[in-house]
Amino acid sequence: MLRQFPSSLAGESRFFLGTNRGKRALALDLKQPEGLAVLHRMVETADVLVENFRPSVPARLGIDYPRLKAINPRLVYCGLTGYGDSGPLSEKGGFDQVLQCLSGMAVFQGGGSDNPQLVLGSVLDYFTSALLAYGVAAALFKRERSGVGQYLSLSLLRSAQTIQAGRFVWAESEGREVPRDSGAGGLTGIHLTKTEALYISVHSNHDAPGDGQGTEVSHPRGHRCGLSRRNRSGPCSLAPWRNCYGRRGKTVSLGRYATDEFTAKAV
Repeated sequence: MLRQFPSSLAGESRFFLGTNRGKRALALDLKQPEGLAVLHRMVETADVLVENFRPSVPARLGIDYPRLKAINPRLVYCGLTGYGDSGPLSEKGGFDQVLQCLSGMAVFQGGGSDNPQLVLGSVLDYFTSALLAYGVAAALFKRERSGVGQYLSLSLLRSAQTIQAGRFVWAESEGREVPRDSGAGGLTGIHLTKTEALYISVHSNHDAPGDGQGTEVSHPRGHRCGLSRRNRSGPCSLAPWRNCYGRRGKTVSLGRYATDEFTAKAV
């Protein structure tokens, strides 16, 4: 599929080259006895096999876990699907951007249900791959002690839920419309200025003197400053950031950070 992605590189796909760099490939037609026999011979000495077919396909092709386990009991077999091994959606193909929409990521990333936005870069594909690698490492570690492999099941749907675990928490009395934003008082976020953009991150909702919590501010001209009530390395004026707001920007109330000087610390 990646070979067919639009690309400005003549005769090649940038996506395919980027994701498959450094790999060695062998094309097999598993619907032919000769191709299946080659795979079975490779499995005899393999440590790990990863497939991303729909759940019913591996058995139909003769490459399901029970069959390959009989060839090599030490094999770690990874089945990666869109929606899991069972359930009403299990036989549907998974696609990163579809799962972002289905799982609510697009709504959280954008400005709510009226303005959903995708996280670019196939974030679910890459996150699921990282979880798969972690699971394989754990399975190989266990195999060194038990002498046998195991079956690992991963899905894009579970990855989409896992990556949003911090947002999927409601108190019993809360409605589903409760804000999911972790920012303090609307200050955390990217704000347009007269020149570029300003990112402010408030790390705590508390304002107790000496609590060690701080705020990180990234100035559009590259000046970064940590704001804290602990006197560590001298004053840091908020005036440069205030002066950036104007015609193109929007007014952001700094609330308890509205004094002219705070303490700068490493961030």
